[in-house]
Amino acid sequence: MKVDKNFNKYLDVIKIDNNEKTMQAAIILVIVIGAIIFLTGFLGCCGAIQESSCLLMMYAFIMGLLLLAEITAAILAAVFRKELGNALKENMQKFANTTMKPLEPTNNDVTVLAWSSMQNKLKCCGSHSYTDYNNNPNFENRNHKYPQSCCSNKKESTEKPDDPNSQEMRDCFNDFENNNISYKDGCYDALKKWVEDRAAILIGIGVGIAVIQILGIVFACCVRNAVNKKDVMA
Repeated sequence: MKVDKNFNKYLDVIKIDNNEKTMQAAIILVIVIGAIIFLTGFLGCCGAIQESSCLLMMYAFIMGLLLLAEITAAILAAVFRKELGNALKENMQKFANTTMKPLEPTNNDVTVLAWSSMQNKLKCCGSHSYTDYNNNPNFENRNHKYPQSCCSNKKESTEKPDDPNSQEMRDCFNDFENNNISYKDGCYDALKKWVEDRAAILIGIGVGIAVIQILGIVFACCVRNAVNKKDVMA
């Protein structure tokens, strides 16, 4: 959207409005992170090639700040894990009770699409359970009281899988509470279990990134010391 003129065409395919605030914020965040990574790499490469003690020092300093920020974030996440979990649960509950909407062909709300994808992938419905949608005003006066993504029998066919009038959806919404083709468990517990099951992998990735950053700092300092010794000898 910011740099590619064809980006709007890509968004049209998945029915997302490029003016949606969440999309704007996500794109800006990615650009900022990319700029920081590029700047850091640029300083390291130029410092090594030009044998610049100043650039190498700046590279090591930025890498150190990033590493410190990551360690601080990890410690805070561990210390306030319960508080973060409660905040996430509260926000998920609020979203299911008031914000979630039925998917429509013209729906362009990124958060609704993301929530629907989560329910579909994790095989869950609502935050605590499917009953979270019972008081959601967006599902009043409709032929279905729950999101289409709470159904397990969606399939690609001539009928749109998310069309509430399709045969698949009618089968699901018929006696939703008792049939075996609807998801009834909440997404908070499902998401928590998903993270816990992959905790070792996530920790391993984090440790791996930290090790690479530490090696980068060490190598930068070693090259800087070699450059300084070379300058002294000269």
